[in-house]
Amino acid sequence: MSEDRIHVLEQRMDTTIHRVDSKLDNIAETLQSLVRIEERQIQTSQRLTEGSAALKDHDDRLRWLEKQVPENLGKRLSSIETKIPGLLESHKWVVMGLLAGVGMVGAAVFHMVLK
Repeated sequence: MSEDRIHVLEQRMDTTIHRVDSKLDNIAETLQSLVRIEERQIQTSQRLTEGSAALKDHDDRLRWLEKQVPENLGKRLSSIETKIPGLLESHKWVVMGLLAGVGMVGAAVFHMVLK
């Protein structure tokens, strides 16, 4: 009877050891997954740090540019925008007048050559 009992205990121990081995394998797989996740989190943290530094650099450059723009720029642009159409129209008339004058001189020279 004691041999039967020892045999039963051995079987139970084998079963228990097998389950413990199985659980340890699962724990090992889980730890590997955790290591991979931790590596990704470290990389993400590094990228966020780099992104923050780049964002600060851009912010500093933008603030510098904002300081370089004159305060009365809006008024100046508005003034220019209202004057430009008239200047363009005047430019067209001057060019047409010059072309007409050159045409008349050319016609007069042509007329003198034909006589």
